[in-house]
Amino acid sequence: MQKEVVCRHCGKSFVPVPNKPGYVDECLECLHEKTRLLLPKGDPLAGLLDLARQSESVRELERKAGVLQRALQKLGASDEEIGVIVKAFTDAGMTCFAPDKSPSTQHSVAAE
Repeated sequence: MQKEVVCRHCGKSFVPVPNKPGYVDECLECLHEKTRLLLPKGDPLAGLLDLARQSESVRELERKAGVLQRALQKLGASDEEIGVIVKAFTDAGMTCFAPDKSPSTQHSVAAE
């Protein structure tokens, strides 16, 4: 049996979980609080999509999508709901990295 440790952030005693991310003296609640998505105030959906579009790399977008997925699971969303929301999130973020495929660009190329 492992001995209890005190969390470096909140001061609560807990038994460390083997192979958990973060520091040994960091409880799961504080670890999740540090890695949660910070959404702007106002419309949560618009804030979530803005957060996706602000990603500086595909890797960062994927990390944010993972955090979103875990948050939705914790809230009790179904796998289908999670899939739809995470896909919309990543699609919104990927528009920043995909080449422009607007109809006006395609039309001007076809006309030449």
